Amino acid sequence: MTGSMRANRFRCKRIIYIKIREANFSNGRVILAHEAEINIKKKLYLSRYFSKEEVADVLGVTLEQLASWETRELVGPTVEEPGQSFYSFLDVISLKAAELLEHRGVDDPQISSLLGTVRQRISDLEDRLTHRVLTIFEDRIILTQKNHFVDSRAGSVLVRLDLDELFQAASERIDRDLPARSADQWFDEGVRQMEQFGTSHLALAAFEEVLQLDPNRAEAYVNIGKIHHREHRLVDAERNFRLALARDPYHAEAHCLLGRAMEDLNCLEEAIVCYEKALAANPALKHAYFGMGKACAKSQLWDRALKHWNQYLVLDPNSARANSVRRYIQELSLALTE
Repeated sequence: MTGSMRANRFRCKRIIYIKIREANFSNGRVILAHEAEINIKKKLYLSRYFSKEEVADVLGVTLEQLASWETRELVGPTVEEPGQSFYSFLDVISLKAAELLEHRGVDDPQISSLLGTVRQRISDLEDRLTHRVLTIFEDRIILTQKNHFVDSRAGSVLVRLDLDELFQAASERIDRDLPARSADQWFDEGVRQMEQFGTSHLALAAFEEVLQLDPNRAEAYVNIGKIHHREHRLVDAERNFRLALARDPYHAEAHCLLGRAMEDLNCLEEAIVCYEKALAANPALKHAYFGMGKACAKSQLWDRALKHWNQYLVLDPNSARANSVRRYIQELSLALTE
């Protein structure tokens, strides 16, 4: 293998990316140029929690009916503390499905089983913008657009749930003038949900609650950005890391994470600048050295790549990543000498 071929290992395919250049301030918050496009209608309802009273209003049921479903362990609130409970929008959908199934005479064990499947099917609903109808069959559960036919091989329909009706009901009845939890409590809830598998939508909702109470909390934006990056929504990740830095320009981790997002977007020059700022803010931030090495290698800045990878090994010589870095250094050094 020639040195040129070895060096090509560190190159990335170029992708098209629309960069964010403009920002303005509104009520103490930074509004990026394309923020309105990203804040889709559904996000308001999916990325938040509801009180028990709000849920009863949205569904048009009594608090006693909610208590009955909880006692029968059909559906309960995502967050439950002494004297207060909070439901995610996924809980609201499940509760509505439970109400419809109960009205059709479905027994509790079957309702529980079906609701478990419902939650699996709609946990990533925010990414399924075209799906507006939830159809529960005896043998399967599907999400479709309103004008789509369902699988003719499916069993008989138990209930069909128009999700837009729930969005509309929520928009007409939400009242959040007096939040019952502190920003710190919601932040801790978000961190807890981040550590669980398959609950990123709940973590996002919790951090959105934080920002309702404390709009300048940089760490909440950082965590929202982490979730988006982990789920490959790179532009959303970049946006939230920039919002974090607008509130704390010396946040080393936010600079580093923004560098990773820009690197993944193949904006390598900007990624390198971000890593430089991260290391200026915190010279001991080891994963910034690793990221800088990768970005420099992809940019064919071989000497800088080797320098930063070697510095990473000084700070973190015994990790699993360190073994990979040693291999990168060995391969790149060999490529440069051939």
